[in-house]
Amino acid sequence: MSIAVSSAARVAPPSRQVRVFLLHHHELIRCGVRSVLDGCDDLALVGEAAVASGATARIAALRPDVVVLDTRMDGGAGVEICRALGVCVPPVATLVLAADDDDTHFAAIDAGATGFLLDQVSAGELAQGIRRVADGLSVLDPAVTGRVLDRLRQGQALPAVRRVAGIAAHG
Repeated sequence: MSIAVSSAARVAPPSRQVRVFLLHHHELIRCGVRSVLDGCDDLALVGEAAVASGATARIAALRPDVVVLDTRMDGGAGVEICRALGVCVPPVATLVLAADDDDTHFAAIDAGATGFLLDQVSAGELAQGIRRVADGLSVLDPAVTGRVLDRLRQGQALPAVRRVAGIAAHG
């Protein structure tokens, strides 16, 4: 996924500040995401956690626009948090940032993730992904999209895959 940012887009003031909560068990990933957010005037980190325990309550209290999370933490608790955030009123957009693993992709999508990016994305791609899900759009990493489409073509349309087709059509 290649994202180009024009110089005019960089100097224009942000129309609003996107509030982000970060939930990821890898410290190095959290540091990297923090650095990306610090470099963007329109993105603000409002909270973070390394474990799923208590995260849903903290997220509800902070009311971020987007939660960037890893679904594989705490034995799959990240998937349950993703599912819970989708039924909040108002729902919270979730951008999964995880390793390349089909089980993780489909579990996240089945749980209602708004977007899914592989954890090797560039800083610009991550920032753009956060902005897109905050705007109500969906994001699906191109590598994941290809495999989802392959499963659909092979007739392996599981309920989670049907949701992915909807996400890809709108993103």
